[in-house]
Amino acid sequence: MKKFKIGTFISLVGALVLLTGVSASANEFINVGSLYDKAVSENIIDPNLYPKANWEKDERSTMRPSYEQYKEYDSSINYESWLKTNNYGVIS
Repeated sequence: MKKFKIGTFISLVGALVLLTGVSASANEFINVGSLYDKAVSENIIDPNLYPKANWEKDERSTMRPSYEQYKEYDSSINYESWLKTNNYGVIS
């Protein structure tokens, strides 16, 4: 009976850790459109050359997965800082 309680406790703690990590990570991606707007206002992105719809598609398919991989090595950086460091995905 004691082993069952310990196993249940460990499972619950593990589930909470996983769920908390997922929800925190999801919150970082709520308003990525404003990050595009910020990059445009800072003259990093030219909206005529890189329209918002294209950037949002690339953000979901390339930038976000790259950030998720990077976080495995450095979890101290948030998505906005990472994007800025990586020139908002623009290759100059």
